[in-house]
Amino acid sequence: MAPQLTTTDFVVRLHTDADGRVWYGADGEPVRNTGLTADGFVADRSCRDVLRDARVVRLLGTAANAALVTRLYEHRMCDAGFRLTPVWLGAPAAVPAAWLRGEPAAVLYALWQPTPAVLLAGRWHEMTAHDYVVYGLVCLVGGEAGGGRDVPDVAWSVVPYHPAWPAVTFLAGADRQAACRLLAVIRDPRWYRHPTRPGRLSRLYAYLGLTPDNLAVLAGQGGRPGRHFDRAELAVRAWCGRPAAVRPGDPAGFLFRRYAEAATPARGLLRATQQFVRFVVSVWLDAVCGPHPEARFRPELFFADGATAAAFDRHLQAVRAGRSAA
Repeated sequence: MAPQLTTTDFVVRLHTDADGRVWYGADGEPVRNTGLTADGFVADRSCRDVLRDARVVRLLGTAANAALVTRLYEHRMCDAGFRLTPVWLGAPAAVPAAWLRGEPAAVLYALWQPTPAVLLAGRWHEMTAHDYVVYGLVCLVGGEAGGGRDVPDVAWSVVPYHPAWPAVTFLAGADRQAACRLLAVIRDPRWYRHPTRPGRLSRLYAYLGLTPDNLAVLAGQGGRPGRHFDRAELAVRAWCGRPAAVRPGDPAGFLFRRYAEAATPARGLLRATQQFVRFVVSVWLDAVCGPHPEARFRPELFFADGATAAAFDRHLQAVRAGRSAA
């Protein structure tokens, strides 16, 4: 039975549970299980009226909500009334404990009264076409590093429009299957932003398991796998899964040179993988954060040599020209 929701100008909060059902909260009704999937929610007339009449819609940018994000974006492209309603995506850290993110009532309450920490710049943003691509990829690939399943064919028609894909396609030796899955695992680099130092990537490195112990295991130097080892393995394979494709002196092989410069294989693998993540994040944020002069990605400052910077700049211009032509 349809949920028969009603609204008069308030904040609508949405979350998808482990069974794929959409939960709803509003000023007069804190928590309700609609019993509908993301498809059913945006297709229901009562729910569409709520979305159109709400002052703002909030939901977390989690893998569980990926289908809901994509359906909301598609719906706003078809509904002129809903197109005027802001849809805001929030960092999963809006719910501090990971286990609570599986409790819809706790999530909806957190979205109702966000803490000051999650209101910091970068922890919330209005849904855009970039999010449609990012969460569409999550729907196709999944949001976990494990499993080892191949990327479905349909994903290759989506990922070229991902804001970080120009960084991946520039790299010599990259495993694009692994890179595609890694982008889905990260979802949005803004979710890992340090509260006082936004340029620091320590939280994302930790999320991806980029620790000395994990990288020592991957470099064949012994030890035992630690936390998030599967993500660390995916990140390494994403940039160096095809080493035979790297030609000596190739500007696009800069990560392999970074690896070779280190004192030990484990340290080299760690530093090169961290630089890979920083490269991907820099290109990603440059695409989604707009032309702020202090936030632009400048190849001549990122790369250690001018030849690599010039090569990436040419690559980026070619990618943009190809997207425009498409």
